Amino acid sequence: MLPSKATEGSSLNDRIRDPFYDYCHFRPAIWEPDHAALEVELFPECKNDFNAMHGGFMLTLADHTTGTAAHTDGRSYVTSGINMHFLSNATDGIVTCDAHVVKRGRSIAVVEFKITDDTGRLLATGSSSFFCVSEKEDDRSFRK
Repeated sequence: MLPSKATEGSSLNDRIRDPFYDYCHFRPAIWEPDHAALEVELFPECKNDFNAMHGGFMLTLADHTTGTAAHTDGRSYVTSGINMHFLSNATDGIVTCDAHVVKRGRSIAVVEFKITDDTGRLLATGSSSFFCVSEKEDDRSFRK
C-alpha cells in the first residue's frame, strides 16, 4: 500500500469523487501534480466467479486513477483510449493503482499506471490517453 497523503472526508476526497467513485469504494491515496493513486479494499461485488478481482473492475480502477492524474492540472478530460496488460490477480486485501502523467499537451494527456496488491505484487500495467474538453481550471484543480 502506498503512503497515504489523503484521508476519507478530506477536501481532496470531496473534489475527486463522484457517484461511480463511491459505488466502486475507491479511496484516494496520493494526489499531486501529474500523479494520483487510488486504492480499494476488495469486496464481493467486484469479484468474478473465480473469487478474484473482475478484469472489468480492474480496468475501471485504472481508468478512474489515470483520469484523476490527468485532472491534476485543473482541466476536464475524457478517456480517448486505454491499454492494459493483466499480469496477475488478487482475491482479497487492498489493491492500489498508481498513475503518472508522462506527456501533457494542449489537448491530449498520456498517463501510465501500475496496479499492485497489498504485498506489492504487480497485477497489471498499462497506459491511458485523455482528450481535454476544457481549457480552464475546474473545482478539481490540484492548485486549489
